[in-house]
Amino acid sequence: MLASSLNDRIGMSIDFYSDNVGVYIVSPVYKISKKFSKHWAGVTSFRIDAITAASIRNGSGQGYDAVTADALTGASGRAGFEDVRVAPTLGMIYENENFEMDFGRYISNEIDYDVSSNYINAKYAMNAANTIISIGAVSSYEGWNPSTSRDLSVSTKESNQVNASLTQLFTAKSYLQFRYSEVVADGYLSSPYHYLNGGTFIRYEAYPSHRESTAWAFLYVQQLGETVAFHGSYRYGSDSWQMESETVEAKLFYDLFDNVMVGIKGRVYTQTAADFVKKIDDYTQTDTYIATDYRLSALGTTTLGFSVSYKPESLEDKNFVFNSSFNYFQTDKNNYIDYWYGTPQISAFYMTFGIGYDY
Repeated sequence: MLASSLNDRIGMSIDFYSDNVGVYIVSPVYKISKKFSKHWAGVTSFRIDAITAASIRNGSGQGYDAVTADALTGASGRAGFEDVRVAPTLGMIYENENFEMDFGRYISNEIDYDVSSNYINAKYAMNAANTIISIGAVSSYEGWNPSTSRDLSVSTKESNQVNASLTQLFTAKSYLQFRYSEVVADGYLSSPYHYLNGGTFIRYEAYPSHRESTAWAFLYVQQLGETVAFHGSYRYGSDSWQMESETVEAKLFYDLFDNVMVGIKGRVYTQTAADFVKKIDDYTQTDTYIATDYRLSALGTTTLGFSVSYKPESLEDKNFVFNSSFNYFQTDKNNYIDYWYGTPQISAFYMTFGIGYDY
């Protein structure tokens, strides 16, 4: 039998992000789940991303007053917290012994960019719940309404994603999980704000209108003694733009006390460039495709993190849990980053504080 997901629970958290190129994000989130019957529960969440100085430098680091867009979020540049993303989700969960299904709808609205997604996932446990198979699908529609006067012939993007996983429990202290995903996207796949200043010409970014991506990953979890657990994972991704990526991540969790668990993690990510990406100075006015986004170039990143989970013993009600995490992220030196920001690397610090309560 699957571990039950049907419960009455409320959770709240707040995320903070800050980097060395002037992007600051504050993101409060709430989530509520309510059990309606033996087999059904409803889930709702609401996120707000308030973004300050969320802008990249267009054209060799000319300054933040240029026509800009946020490289991390796609939001257009505004002063203060005027750039806001609002993202509600509403879903349902059905559970019946060895079978579980959840489905719902996600919406994200910004000043100039909207997303709507429908999702469905199913999970089945067999072999005395030692083997779990899951499959899911997401269908998304995205649309741009640029704050500049630019008129886009195609301003929308449609994508469909399929996910599957197989989890095998070996012992009470170890299991292995295999994951696979496939995404097909069509439409306007670049940003309407990013452009290249080639000296003698200026052109907006132009990408192919079709992209297919696949990824597979392994996750291994092993309990080491009574108080330590190890999580190790590897992910490989590729797409029709000839990009390939690899991710290696390791986590250690330690029960410091009966009610306190701490964790550390390390993550290394590398990717190759898309096949139409050139050196930033090698583009010409007649090129079919032009990319200035560093996320399509050859790139490497490193992330280090620390987390704490705490269940207060002093509270009469034992259903509270407090979580926090602290992470440091850094890219390798990259000419595309240098072009946009005037510095060759992005380094960022982000943290989360959350509380959950089963009522």
